[in-house]
Amino acid sequence: MITQKIKNMMREVDTHISKKERIKAMSKIEDIVEEFNKVKQEQMTKAKQEKKI
Repeated sequence: MITQKIKNMMREVDTHISKKERIKAMSKIEDIVEEFNKVKQEQMTKAKQEKKI
């Protein structure tokens, strides 16, 4: 369920943390949360269409 885009964003967060760029890291984390929710919603919609829920 974790897409390549989310993995790349998480890698960027690690970079920001290592450089002690807390604001940039927090901003990127917020972006990850939004992207994860979007992916989750897409998966739920797909499951409903396939009548698995």
